[in-house]
Amino acid sequence: MSEDCRGTWAMREIRPSPRLKLLYRIYLLIIVWLLVLPLLIPVVLFTTPTMSLFFSVPALIMVLFTLYWIPKFYSSILFIFTDREIIIKRGIWIQQTLTVPFSLIKNIEITQGLISRSLGFSDLRVHTVGSLAHGESSAKLIRGIEDPDELRELIMERIRGCAEPASR
Repeated sequence: MSEDCRGTWAMREIRPSPRLKLLYRIYLLIIVWLLVLPLLIPVVLFTTPTMSLFFSVPALIMVLFTLYWIPKFYSSILFIFTDREIIIKRGIWIQQTLTVPFSLIKNIEITQGLISRSLGFSDLRVHTVGSLAHGESSAKLIRGIEDPDELRELIMERIRGCAEPASR
């Protein structure tokens, strides 16, 4: 391992774009429009008021809880770039920490959906060596990055620095 790969990189912490919260709210709105309302409208129109409340109140509580949960989940997301690895942290109830060593990264893909493109951010999919052999997904997701090309180049420079043979 080259000297560049040990300790010469300052640790960086990156949070996703604040607009990621808006993306999650838009997803919620789409789910409500496409799933919840088509199911609730017939219930409200063709059943008794008691039955309507029986189905409508839990749906409303779930939507309100999700609106409360989105900023909490967003604040739990953190990407840490050390001199040897990327650490991805997220989660409220189930906290997940994923460590991806630079030496195992084989490809970085930038993806951008229609809504995230209009909001001005992208996702980076970090593909690693050997993940598929163990039955795992090979892509680790770094969500909500506002300048994905710069971050990809930073990671690729780090990978090239780690891959160079040590000078003797």
